[in-house]
Amino acid sequence: MSRLSPPALNLPSRTALLCLMAATLAACGGGGGGSGSTTGPVTTPAPVPTPAPTPSPTPAPTPA
Repeated sequence: MSRLSPPALNLPSRTALLCLMAATLAACGGGGGGSGSTTGPVTTPAPVPTPAPTPSPTPAPTPA
């Protein structure tokens, strides 16, 4: 049974590898624009999330 490995077992691993490769390419900015997919904002780097200004600690109004 160990020799007869159905090809269906290889599909999930291949798709997982493809997903991982695609994720790494997207994280690296489209792999330098060589990913082949020109659709969507792939070449443009994601904007760095600016820290939101911390609001002044105002005392919460206590219900009368």
